[in-house]
Amino acid sequence: MKWLVGLLVVMGCACITGCGTPEISHEGKVVQVVRCRPDKYAPPAAIRQSAAAIPAVPSKAPLLERFEWGQTELNGSSKGFCFMATFKEPQHVFDATYQQALDELQGIEEPGRPYVRTLWPSRDEFLFHDATPQVQATPHRCLRRVVRLSLKSGAGRAEMQTFEDAITVLPKQIPAIKRLEWGTHIIIDPRDPKPLDPTYRDGLYCILFTFDDERARDACFSHPAYKAFQEVLNQYVSGSPHQGSAIAEWEYIADVEYIARAD
Repeated sequence: MKWLVGLLVVMGCACITGCGTPEISHEGKVVQVVRCRPDKYAPPAAIRQSAAAIPAVPSKAPLLERFEWGQTELNGSSKGFCFMATFKEPQHVFDATYQQALDELQGIEEPGRPYVRTLWPSRDEFLFHDATPQVQATPHRCLRRVVRLSLKSGAGRAEMQTFEDAITVLPKQIPAIKRLEWGTHIIIDPRDPKPLDPTYRDGLYCILFTFDDERARDACFSHPAYKAFQEVLNQYVSGSPHQGSAIAEWEYIADVEYIARAD
């Protein structure tokens, strides 16, 4: 049986981040977004120990091009940890050194002591498109917001195109949006080197918003164009952001490391 992995072409995400070279776009990049929920039975000290190992992932994975991580938040409440790992090629997400680094984050194993499970990661891969490729450099600290959603069952290509158009015009209508990156779910086979099909659509989307700060985010949410976009969500998406039945969204404080790699 072929091992197939879903790739999402990101449309948006939210987080406060230290952006080393933030004007660099994710356009055309393969990104794995990993959200780690703490094990409810793990001691807090063990969870902190696993979380402290996240920044070391780039040093263990030579095929990584960029790495961003942080503590997830939603409505001011901590929910765990999240990181975004950027690769040049889709198959690189299956690199053995990277997979080993992820495995080491999930628990603490010490000689003479039982294994302690600390984090439960959920992973999604994305192929990014940038709706704002000509934006000015993002300041050192910026806010990202991740939104993952699914269109209603039976949505056709015309409905998907209408929905995508509603997303891509947002940066032109709302000055508070610093950058908007978006995409759709794509299936890849790690053993198949052929390029991803950018026209593939199955109704699963993810949106990555970047703002200067929380005040800019709030200004976006109160803008008439964003309220009109919410009406589009109500029309095309299985549940609204407030109902949450088919939409997941979160924020996280992130640090970004840009890794110089030879081609």
